[in-house]
Amino acid sequence: MFGFTSEEVLGKNVAMLMPSPHHEAHDSYISNYLTTGEKKIIGSGREVVARKKDGALFHVRLAVGEMKLEGYHAFTGILHDLTELRTAEEDSLKDPATGLLNRRAFDKYLAAALSRSKTSLLFVDVDKLKSINDELGHLHGDEAINTAARTISGCLRSTDPGACARIGGDEFAVVLPRSDEEIAMLVATRILEVANPALKSIHPQAGVSIGVATASKDTPSRNLLGAADDALYRAKEKRGVVSC
Repeated sequence: MFGFTSEEVLGKNVAMLMPSPHHEAHDSYISNYLTTGEKKIIGSGREVVARKKDGALFHVRLAVGEMKLEGYHAFTGILHDLTELRTAEEDSLKDPATGLLNRRAFDKYLAAALSRSKTSLLFVDVDKLKSINDELGHLHGDEAINTAARTISGCLRSTDPGACARIGGDEFAVVLPRSDEEIAMLVATRILEVANPALKSIHPQAGVSIGVATASKDTPSRNLLGAADDALYRAKEKRGVVSC
């Protein structure tokens, strides 16, 4: 699991399997427990991050037990590698064609953003996707979808890497936490400027239309979704950006 041979670990401090800061603090955890008797992980178990020989980090389920036998006090750790489980969970939240969040993940992301702060939402529609599919074939349609996904996500700030989702066949959504209408319009304009030329290289009539809406903290998701959908409907009429 960790990439070590038994000879490399036998008799060594188990802290070698932990990343910082737990690597440096592990002995103090044990000392604190032996001094105070206060249990934090013993007998309960939790998910933690472990460190392989090559430095790679991975999630494990850790259960720690203790035993006292004839004056000997020892601890036993049982680990279960969660890599496959985490990969499966991540895949279930992604759109298979673009690698962006899917609708299920988007709904959770939006609700979480609104629970913390004012949030802006962009609905981005790929114009003329049906024409691309009908005239040039579905391979070109797939190329248009992936081009849109790449250009939209590329226009987002690095602090919101997971803010873009594909929520329909030709529709994307961008969640901008802690953003007001002015910031949202700047992002929408940037997307328009980058995505339109890229899509027009596939089909001369292709491009994107963008609806923008902003809501205060704790606004129900459905209200913001409805406002963004309204704005997108009007944006498609003018082939541009409309704020609601």
